[in-house]
Amino acid sequence: MPLKLATETTPPILFGEGIVTIEETDVLLEALKEHPGLCVDLSGCEHLHTAPLQTLRLLKVPIAALPHGNFWKFCLDPCPLTLAPSKETDTP
Repeated sequence: MPLKLATETTPPILFGEGIVTIEETDVLLEALKEHPGLCVDLSGCEHLHTAPLQTLRLLKVPIAALPHGNFWKFCLDPCPLTLAPSKETDTP
């Protein structure tokens, strides 16, 4: 499963791994309902469908880690980034 919830951390973290498809949007929304302070770690994502991407943006879900490259920071701009500033120079 591309989304895995770790509830033993504070705040709970939802990890995205591999290819996160449109079907995972329901999983994302359910996790956000059950754990309002949820943070998302996308460092393991290879691809993120626009539906979960838009959900993260709309709800401004805190992001703990992004995949490699500045493109992801651009895509998730309105989301509060809880990660350390990056010195990457990748372009979309």
